[in-house]
Formats: sequence, C-alpha cells, structure tokens
Amino acid sequence: SSGINAEYGGIKVFTEVGYAIVGKSNQFYTNSVKASEQFCLQQNIPFRILTKDQMKSEWEGFDPVDAEEGMFLPQKGGHVSIRNLVKASQKVALQNGVDRRTDVVTSIVKNDAGFLITLESGNMMTCEKICITTGSFTNFFGLLRKTPDIKLMGHTVMKFEIDEDTFERCKFLPSMIYCPTIPYVYILPPIRYPNGKVYIKLGHSVSFDDPLTRLLHSHQEVLDWYCLPDYPEARSYFIKWFGEIFPKIEVLSAVLDHCVMGVTATGRQYLGFAEKDCFVGVGGNGVSAKMGLEIGRIIADSVIAGQWKGIDLDEKDFEIIYKD
Repeated sequence: SSGINAEYGGIKVFTEVGYAIVGKSNQFYTNSVKASEQFCLQQNIPFRILTKDQMKSEWEGFDPVDAEEGMFLPQKGGHVSIRNLVKASQKVALQNGVDRRTDVVTSIVKNDAGFLITLESGNMMTCEKICITTGSFTNFFGLLRKTPDIKLMGHTVMKFEIDEDTFERCKFLPSMIYCPTIPYVYILPPIRYPNGKVYIKLGHSVSFDDPLTRLLHSHQEVLDWYCLPDYPEARSYFIKWFGEIFPKIEVLSAVLDHCVMGVTATGRQYLGFAEKDCFVGVGGNGVSAKMGLEIGRIIADSVIAGQWKGIDLDEKDFEIIYKD
C-alpha cells in the first residue's frame, strides 16, 4: 500500500491509518517483526514497539486476550479500497482512449491477423495483442493452449457491523496482522461500505490443511463457493476471534463473504508470455491486490513492447508453470 497514492484518477483509493503487527513471542510474530524492522530501517520508515497496555490505551476498543506487544508503523500503512481502485483504473483507461466492453470471452483463436476473440453475445473481434488476467477462472474456458498450474483455495472473511458511536471511538484503529496463534488474523479498521453500514473486517491466513478453507476444482464449485449463504466452521472461528480481540465492542450484525484464491506452484504471481503477443497475469496467491497497479503496468508495458518490462524484477521469478 505504501506504493499507492492516496488518490488515483481523482478518486480516493488509499486511507493511511497505519499498520501494526500484534502478537506474542512465537516464531511467526518474531520473524515478522524482525523482517519489518529491517525494512523500516532501510527505508527510513518510523515505527514503534508498543506494549499491550499502550495498544489498549491508543486504540479504542482493542483489548486482546493473548497479545503481548505490537510493532506499529504510523505512516505509509493503511487500507486500499479495491472498489475505488477498480473504478479509478477504469476511469483512467477510458480517459486514455480505451474501448471498454462488458462481455464474456468464450474462445480465443490465433490466426494470421492476430487473435480472433468470440464473445458470449455472439460478437467477435480481432486483436493483435492480448492479456489474460482472468484470475481464478483462468483454467475453465480453454483460453490458453496450455493449462497453468494453479490450485484454487476457497476462503472466507467476516464483517462485523458497528454503530456510529463505536465508529467514532474506534476509527483510529490501524490495519493489523494479529498473530498470537496460527492461523493468524488480519484486521481492517472500521470502514463505511457502499450499503452505508460500518464494518470491522476480519480475515485469516490460509493453508490447504486448515478447516477454514476448501480446495475447489471445477467452475461450478467456484460459483457455488462465492454464493455460499453460510459456512458455520468459519463463522464460529471469526466470532471467537472478534470476542478475544474486541471484547467490549458491541456487534450489530456479522456477515460472511467468500473469496477464491489462485495459488501458483511457485508462490509468486505468474507473469509472462504464453506465446507471442499473448501475456498472462494470473495467480495472486492472496497478496496481489495492494500491488495491482504495478502488476498491471508490467502486463501492459510488456505486451505492448513484446518483451518483459519488469524494471528491476527478474522475469524468471514469475515464470508460468504449466500442468503436465
């Protein structure tokens, strides 16, 4: 998030409320703080190490059961509004001559003129160069000649609704990684959502062997996961975590949202040419939204130039691994 301006295309996309890592003396917390301290010292970013009592005093409503201390970065940390970032990106694209069409691509065929694209509406178009950035749906429509090795992990977040008075009291909470236990929890501070309600959002670290996630295999499974009305296993965990972290905050409602994460074989994003003039950018591994502008720049610049344009990044680090 530190690489994103507060506004993009005249639309606010980033709110600087600070960032904290909160935990106790376990390996994950200790390693995270050591890495963060080293980075902050290298980049001249101020930070503070806070005791539990200091955190309780400075962050209204925060009264964790298990946490012992925290590392707080007051600057260049916070949260990105993905809704606004998408809106701003589309606005900037349209202002620069992009012809945006909302449709579903059903096939891509390479021919002498470039790529013949067939749309669900029945329309067709021919393009000289294409980018494939279809996320968790990449392997379901045969858009590529070879299939990228991506596993799909369904996971869940929960939003806890609070009233306006609590919003005013707790609006100075930072974005946070809370890691006294594994899986660790990430916390977004009170944010007003498009429905007008204010929520504190909790998510969790994910792995294939924890009860909060589900391995998905088919297009229908992905659709069903996004539309799942409830997931009791996750709900019980989130309610327990919220009660342990914010025991004095009254919750008006709690809403589950479901996500699908594309996990690559390398742990890094797949960014590269699948063939001449066809650039692929897929496999976010759950960490790519905050760097979306830079990933988009790499994709756009590379496909236009016909060669890798990752500035100081090595193309080999983002190599696409295909299934046998």
